Amino acid sequence: EAQRKLAPSPRCSAVRSWPHCAQGEGCHPTSCSSSSEIMSVLFFYIMRYKQSDPENPDNDRFVLAKRLSFVDVATGWLGQGLGVACGMAYTGKYFDRASYRVFCLMSDGESSEGSVWEAMAFASYYSLDNLVAIFDVNRLGHSGALPAEHCINIYQRRCEAFGWNTYVVDGRDV
Repeated sequence: EAQRKLAPSPRCSAVRSWPHCAQGEGCHPTSCSSSSEIMSVLFFYIMRYKQSDPENPDNDRFVLAKRLSFVDVATGWLGQGLGVACGMAYTGKYFDRASYRVFCLMSDGESSEGSVWEAMAFASYYSLDNLVAIFDVNRLGHSGALPAEHCINIYQRRCEAFGWNTYVVDGRDV
């Protein structure tokens, strides 16, 4: 019940920020809104993170390829987030031999970038089982609807073709 009450909070903040976005301040309210529940579940139920020790090397890592704040790396919609996450996961697995996991939240629009699929191939080749990529499929890019729209099976098949295990989850159903 607490989760259901907490999840809409980022969405409400995104709506309140809309006037600033209209003034050209670089906001992305659709990204904030569509990822509200996903972020809530990740931060409060899935990720291992000690708030009292944010520099703890065992803390899970979070890379936000979508445009938001409060993350280890925020790349925006450039297709670079998964590559950064791969580097963190590779370092954790092969150099640090650490138990942390790396989560990368991406927009569906970002999948138009070839670097996303290069990173998918890299992660598969190096068996980065400490990496989780999450596609937030809201069908909206920065300037309009995307070609694949809400065809989630297209994204799923592409990820599977690169050797990833995939799960389709309704991000609004917490």
